[in-house]
Amino acid sequence: MYVLQIWIKGMRMPTEHEYKTVISLDLANDFHHPTLVKMAKEHQHIKQGYLDSGDGMTTRIRCIDNQKWILTFKQKVGDRIIEIEQELDDRDGQDLWSICVRKLKKNRYVIEDNGIKWELDFFNNENNIYFVLLEVELPEGSSRPKTVPEFLKEYVLYEVPLTDSQFSNKLLSEVNFATEIHEQHFFKKYKRKYLTET
Repeated sequence: MYVLQIWIKGMRMPTEHEYKTVISLDLANDFHHPTLVKMAKEHQHIKQGYLDSGDGMTTRIRCIDNQKWILTFKQKVGDRIIEIEQELDDRDGQDLWSICVRKLKKNRYVIEDNGIKWELDFFNNENNIYFVLLEVELPEGSSRPKTVPEFLKEYVLYEVPLTDSQFSNKLLSEVNFATEIHEQHFFKKYKRKYLTET
């Protein structure tokens, strides 16, 4: 705990405020990697894992494009989540990565639409895409954008409420869990669509 106090001393502690949307895996079939790269402002290969943490606390290690290591600390306090990030050198990143649990890999495409920066994440396990999540991080108190980028509208399965913690990356690192929850919302959407049409 002493190390943590030294780390955050004097640092601004912003509140995490992000809206998540579950996207159908059909997107991966209709829009292949080269197409998405052309559409995106930025593309990143991300691997991340988690260190043992206490109740309401998450400590994440992330590596971007096998070059940049970032340590992220998140703590739930009341109805907000405080998030702090610190860049690490390669040695510290590699050492902490070696003791991480719940590791995952994903491709991230940063899409800009109407002045809003969206992050489209494809979670993969041994090169098989098993979950797609769209995120947008906004200033605290901001409302969810009224619409997602046009090409994603037909693939939206579920707009995740801010209070729904099932869709944390830490939980989605479990392939079986993520697959089950995707199927749940996929069938729920298309069951509604079928009932509406009939």
